[in-house]
Amino acid sequence: MRNIKKMAMIIVAITMIFMMTNITNVKAASRCTVSVGGAKKISKKVFKKAKKVKVLSSNARVCKVKYLKKSKKVKLIGKKAGKAKITIKVKRKGKKVKKYKYKVTVRSKKVTKEQNCKNALKKLNSYRKAVGADGLEWSDILYGACMYRLKNSGFDRHKNIIDDLSVYFGGFFSTVKDDEINYFTGENQGYGYANLDKAMLGWRNSEGHYKNMIDKSHKSCAIAYLNGTYITIFSDKTASELKQWREDIDSGKIASVTLREKDGSSDEYIEGRNIQFYDIADKWNTLRTVRIKNVSGVNFHLEVGHTYMFIDKEISTEEGKVDRVSITVSGDQENIIELVS
Repeated sequence: MRNIKKMAMIIVAITMIFMMTNITNVKAASRCTVSVGGAKKISKKVFKKAKKVKVLSSNARVCKVKYLKKSKKVKLIGKKAGKAKITIKVKRKGKKVKKYKYKVTVRSKKVTKEQNCKNALKKLNSYRKAVGADGLEWSDILYGACMYRLKNSGFDRHKNIIDDLSVYFGGFFSTVKDDEINYFTGENQGYGYANLDKAMLGWRNSEGHYKNMIDKSHKSCAIAYLNGTYITIFSDKTASELKQWREDIDSGKIASVTLREKDGSSDEYIEGRNIQFYDIADKWNTLRTVRIKNVSGVNFHLEVGHTYMFIDKEISTEEGKVDRVSITVSGDQENIIELVS
């Protein structure tokens, strides 16, 4: 029995000596950081001469590890926030095994305010899906408009929205509700919520706000928040249409037009008239109606270089013809159309 014990001890000792002579240079663990969804590659000269490289992660759910044979590198992949120990064993021909250890910290990816708002759109679209409405697109143009509103007016209960958006878009939004272009069709505001999720839930439980959220005519929107105020702007145009419209305004392809009407007998401007207009080169595809809601007239945008005809069919001249005025839109000067009743 004693001989057996001695023999076992000898075997263990020999095994330990064998392991020590075959695995050398076990260095202190290096530290490195990877973000969730990110990756980091480890490169060493010894990898290029290695006969075999083995890699192991103590927690593959946190950090996955791969040996890339073609590039001779070890790749760390962040899966979720946490810590993991990575072991790399390098076997070289005729030489002892080298072992490298790494202590890896995987950190959560920093989420920007804008990304947080884009994530909230997923929740909004889940509300829409529940009632059979198509999901909304995210619009960078509307996000910029939201942030301008928040910085300029904050929680104003929609009071300054037209003025704010008119400044932000260079006059563009001052008229879109009047001529029913529907680039802007709604806004939700909230104040004092603990976070964006609470704001979304608050709007979900408010009849008026919820109606905006699930309106089937909406196609795009943006959500933003600043200093405790939360805002969503909705549009009946797609994100690409909004982007193109903004680019056309900035490049001068589209110019602002002012339409108003004067009472010929009193020489005063009037309101409440419905005016038809169209591009003379393409009447039936461009025919639209705009309403002059106040005496200052209505502003909207038309293509520079195109000639448009404006008609008030409610007014008849002595010759029995309807009152009409044409104008070729200029990008260099004011475009004012004035009808006289």
